[in-house]
Amino acid sequence: MTKKYDLHVHSIYSDGTETPESLILQAKELGLSGISITDHDTINCYNDKLFSFANENDIKLIAGVELSSTFNGESFHILGYMVDVNSKSLIDFCLMHKFRRINRNLNILELLKKANMPIDSKKLCLDLEKSIGRLHIAKIMVESGYVKSTQEAFDKWIGDGKPCYFKGDEISVSKTIDVIHQAKGKAFLAHPILIKKHSMLRELVNFPFDGLECFYAKFSHSTSKRILEIAKKHNFIMSGGSDYHGSNVEYRKMGDSYTDEDNLNKIWN
Repeated sequence: MTKKYDLHVHSIYSDGTETPESLILQAKELGLSGISITDHDTINCYNDKLFSFANENDIKLIAGVELSSTFNGESFHILGYMVDVNSKSLIDFCLMHKFRRINRNLNILELLKKANMPIDSKKLCLDLEKSIGRLHIAKIMVESGYVKSTQEAFDKWIGDGKPCYFKGDEISVSKTIDVIHQAKGKAFLAHPILIKKHSMLRELVNFPFDGLECFYAKFSHSTSKRILEIAKKHNFIMSGGSDYHGSNVEYRKMGDSYTDEDNLNKIWN
């Protein structure tokens, strides 16, 4: 039986709807061998109790994180696997990201207010425990009756380049990879299949990544062919994950894409 590891899932510590424990139990129910909880810009879900809980349920838990970065003025996400969750450099980096996110969110709220869509910042729960982002704002926009869906919120108002989009501070790809490596982890370019500019992707893979997320969400292997060829050319490790967010993104299910045992061992070792 093929062992499957979903190395891209999100918990309530960023923009997922399930607790870390619930994700582990769901992975067990689905017959997965392991998962990586890759919350946005935070590793707060990880502690000794969670690793013990995963072991008790025969689920291999790979410490992970999904970090925001910028290259040539555009935003990209970088996955860090097997990171030391006690690394001071990574903890400080995530803390910096949290302050960056708070500033960005407040600016988005100000732009929404000017567009006659006021949102009380208290609704966002702008604390340092969880990583709050645009999806949280989009949900409040739906609840407030400003838009019919979170997709509409992004498409019309808060998506990249839209009227109420605020870019925020830029953090380089090279710095992000460096912090992951300082934390003894491996750095993977997240969902490269979504990068439409081929020239941009050709430049990005020249950074010192350890791997590429070759298998993503519901994309087929045939659709991912170009990414697989790039991974082989650069001798990158190939990872896969669903980018599961629970009910926040209902069309993605845990295990839709996964990493096989061979590539998992390359990451683990």
